[in-house]
Amino acid sequence: MQFNLQSFKAEKIELEILPKLDIQSEAKKTFNLNYHILLHKELKNYFCVVFNLDLIHEGDFKISVKYSSWFLTSEDINDEFLTGQFAQVNAPAIAYPFLRSFISTLTLNAGYHTVLLPTVNFVKLHEDKNNQ
Repeated sequence: MQFNLQSFKAEKIELEILPKLDIQSEAKKTFNLNYHILLHKELKNYFCVVFNLDLIHEGDFKISVKYSSWFLTSEDINDEFLTGQFAQVNAPAIAYPFLRSFISTLTLNAGYHTVLLPTVNFVKLHEDKNNQ
């Protein structure tokens, strides 16, 4: 089966300036990333990786983003495909660098410290999701 990343879009963006935190009592950084896979309602060869990101950067600001990446396949997709290695591991790994770039550009252009999201091991993340 052939596949292509077709498009990506920030569906929701929230940027909040945080009050100065007491470093002794508050975490200065948090990074929470999760994702899920959606099949297009009408097109059976079109699916989406939806990332939800919550980030607090050095106690200065908080960013929440919902970011969608759409993939087109050469064949129709079934439930087995949606729960398999490609959809759950490879597709997010292909789409994630676009989210990383978006966050870096957003924070830079907004006048804040440029945020470089960490790399993510999607194999481990998928295994952790399955073990829950």
